[in-house]
Amino acid sequence: MPAATTDLRKSVRLASAIVFLGAGFCALACIPAILIAERFHWRRESDIHITQFFACAVCALAAVAYLASTRGRREAVAGIPIRGLAYIAIVLAAGFLLLVVAIFAVLVIVPSDF
Repeated sequence: MPAATTDLRKSVRLASAIVFLGAGFCALACIPAILIAERFHWRRESDIHITQFFACAVCALAAVAYLASTRGRREAVAGIPIRGLAYIAIVLAAGFLLLVVAIFAVLVIVPSDF
């Protein structure tokens, strides 16, 4: 393989790993922030929900990009298998996004007699 292609793959792998780990931590950090906002009745709670939604979407896409750039390799950073974390991130983020879509669909279909 040419050196330019190898360098590009390394930079894509590193960037996608940083993005999916950062977005995953952001989505996880939104969980207690939402609970605190609900507890103290803050009015800006919807901003945190939107941040969590986009963080999950970015996390899933970056994890897919990371897995695509590391095909056939077993990589670990400080003994932590990053590919395993990428698979877990995809499953959890996709599950959360599907849950949000399902709730939205139910709210649209069911009459609003709540």
